[in-house]
Amino acid sequence: MERGYFLTLLLCFALGVQGQSNDSRLTLHHADAMTVIQVNGQSTTLLSGHVAMSNANGEFQCDSAVWNRQSNDFQAFGQVSYQGNNGLILHADMMHHQNGWTNLHQNIELKHGNQTLATDNLRYHDQREIGRFTQGGTVTTTDATLTAREGTYHASREVFTYHGDVKAKTKQYTLDTDSLIHDLPMHQYIMPVAGYAVSDSGWVRFGQGIISDSNELSIFHHGVTGQDGRDYFIADSLHRQASIATTGLHGHAQWATQGKDSMELAADHLVIHGDSAKGQGHVVSHSKGLASLSESLDWNKSTHSLHLEGDPIVWSTDYQVQGRDIYWYQDVSYGMDSLWIEGQVVLSEPTDSGDFQQMGGNTLSGHLNHEGIHDMHLSGNAKAIYHPEPMQVNVTECSSITLAFKANEEGNQTIHSVTFNQSPQGTLSEDQADDLPGFSDRQSERPERMDWMSGLK
Repeated sequence: MERGYFLTLLLCFALGVQGQSNDSRLTLHHADAMTVIQVNGQSTTLLSGHVAMSNANGEFQCDSAVWNRQSNDFQAFGQVSYQGNNGLILHADMMHHQNGWTNLHQNIELKHGNQTLATDNLRYHDQREIGRFTQGGTVTTTDATLTAREGTYHASREVFTYHGDVKAKTKQYTLDTDSLIHDLPMHQYIMPVAGYAVSDSGWVRFGQGIISDSNELSIFHHGVTGQDGRDYFIADSLHRQASIATTGLHGHAQWATQGKDSMELAADHLVIHGDSAKGQGHVVSHSKGLASLSESLDWNKSTHSLHLEGDPIVWSTDYQVQGRDIYWYQDVSYGMDSLWIEGQVVLSEPTDSGDFQQMGGNTLSGHLNHEGIHDMHLSGNAKAIYHPEPMQVNVTECSSITLAFKANEEGNQTIHSVTFNQSPQGTLSEDQADDLPGFSDRQSERPERMDWMSGLK
C-alpha cells in the first residue's frame, strides 16, 4: 500500500512538472533553414532566417537561433523580438530563453502601454510578468522620464520600482532620490527615502514623498525644507494642491515671504492659499519689527491685513499689547500701518523695578511706521497704572488716553507724551495697585526671529 501511495504522489508530481513546462515549452513556427547537430550527446537545432517561435505566453522572432529541445534552451541573435500576450514587446540584439526566464543583452527596448524602457541588460520572466535591469536604464512615459541604476517592472500592474541614483522628470517636479515607485495607471510617484524635488517655482528637500500628477497633489513628510518663489518654509510635512494654489505645512511649521510685505510665521499648522496665510496652534509672526503670538492668525497679502485671535499679544521693542481681537492693516496711509484692538486692551511696558506701566481700555487704535509705534489711542473706560518712581503708583481713570511716541537715543520708540481725555481722575499711592483686566506678564513668551531663514536663502 505504501508503494502504491508513493507511485501516486510521483505521478501527481510528474503531471505538475509537465503542466508547468507546457507554459514555457517552445514551438517552432518558421525558419528559412534548419540544421540538427549533436552537442554533448544532445540534439541541438540551428535555425536561421526569419525564425519564429512561441510558448504559451508569447511569440519570439529573430534572425538566427540555437535551440535545444530537451532542455528547452533557446538562444536568439539579430533583431530579436518578443511579444507577450499581455501586450508587452521586447527588442534586443541577443536573447537567452530557458524555462520562462529571458535574458536580453545590448540595445534592449521594452514597450508596454505608454512606457518604454531602454537598457543594455534585462531579465524577464514571461509567466510572472516581471522584468529587472541592473546596469542602468531609462524609462519614458507620456508624462515622465526616469533613469536609475536598477529597476524592476511588474507588467501586470504597470508599476516600476527604481533603486540607485534615481532621477525623474515629471509633470510637476524634477526628482532626485535613491528609491522610487512609479505607478503608471495612477500617475503616482512614491519616494520611500529622502530626496530632492525641483519645480518651476522652487524646491523641496524631504524625508519621504508621494506625488500624484492626476490631481496635481504632492505630499512630502518626515521633515521638509524648501522654497516656493519668494516663500521659504520648514515643517514636519507639506501637502500641496497645485490646481488650487494651496500649500499646507504641518508640525513645527515655519514660513516666510520676502518683499515689500515681508512676513515670518510659525505654527502647529499653516495653510498658504494664493496671497493669504492661515495659522492654527501657537502662531508666531514677525513683520516690520513687531512680533505676535496667538492661537489663530489670518493674513491677507492683497488687502494688507492681519487678524489675530485666541489670547493674542503683540510686542514692539519695549511694549506689549494685549486684547481679545487684534487687527493689523499695513500701508494704510503715508507709509504707516494701522492697529485696531478690541476687548480688554492693555498696553504695557516693563520698568527697571520689575513693575509694568499699564494703560488699558475697551478699544485701541494706533499707527506704526518703519521705526515702530507712532501713536495710540485707548478709549472706553480707559485706565492707566503708572510708576513715576520706585514704590510709587499713579492710577488714573478717564474716557480715553492718547499717546505719542518718539525715537530715543538708541533708536527705539518710547512714549513722548500722554494725554488723558475728558475728566481724568488720578490717585498717587505707595500701595501696590491691581493689574488692569486682561493684563499678564508675557515677556518671557516673546519669540525670537527665525534664524533658520538664513540657511535657506
